[in-house]
Amino acid sequence: MLRENGIDCARGSEFLLPWWADMLRQSDRQQFNHSMRDTKEALGYIDESLGFPVYIKPSRGSQGVGVARVETAEELDKLLNQCNEERVKVAVIEEELKMPDYRILVFDDEVVNAYERRPFSVKGDGVSNLEQLIDLKHKTLVDSGRDIHFERQLPIIMNKLGKMGLSMTDIIPKGTDVRLMDISNLSAGGTPVDVGEVMHQRWRDLAVRVARIFDLRICGVDLACKDITQSDSEYGVIEVNATPGAKQFMASGVAQQEKLEDIFVKFFRTL
Repeated sequence: MLRENGIDCARGSEFLLPWWADMLRQSDRQQFNHSMRDTKEALGYIDESLGFPVYIKPSRGSQGVGVARVETAEELDKLLNQCNEERVKVAVIEEELKMPDYRILVFDDEVVNAYERRPFSVKGDGVSNLEQLIDLKHKTLVDSGRDIHFERQLPIIMNKLGKMGLSMTDIIPKGTDVRLMDISNLSAGGTPVDVGEVMHQRWRDLAVRVARIFDLRICGVDLACKDITQSDSEYGVIEVNATPGAKQFMASGVAQQEKLEDIFVKFFRTL
């Protein structure tokens, strides 16, 4: 729908997981449906159309759970096998958009909130090892009211560390940032940075247009944009949310809480 309306978004395609494709092919309605593609064809599609790295997104779930960046055929095979074992029905495979990630919240044709989402990271102090830094950051987020469950993200963090040649016992030099996630969801420990005052009008108009396309009064538009202060910047819509969460943003600071409280008041008064 986005592409049909002239809106840029990440190139990608949907693939059935093998267990689900096999079940559908047994159906009288689907047995002659030769347009179905399962994940056995995913590697060929990536080689021909996208190239690595790509993002794999299970069709179920929320808050970025299960979304992963893969760089090799081996990683792809391992992740898709895991999805198949977990009985995921459909996986979306998309190109990587190497641009900052933003959430723009629209309510009744008006942008009421906009912030950059920066992936979970820790800053070295020259004394603590990575495990201690992660535990401290996790505790700080939870104490602030953020609902963060790193046990679900730990395998992804460990994989990321391995690619960087790091381990949990390594001590990080003072002032050095270590990015531990490839996704920037606030529920995965991401940090919000308000961009409402610097965002160009073009992106406000784009977010409102997206909400109208899907006939949504409330809409969270996830936007990758090279420079959100410029009108002619490269961009791509990552996702459209009909039920955008607010808890993680609200718990990230007093100013954020007050801002969302004002939005809620406006919403209920309108109802």
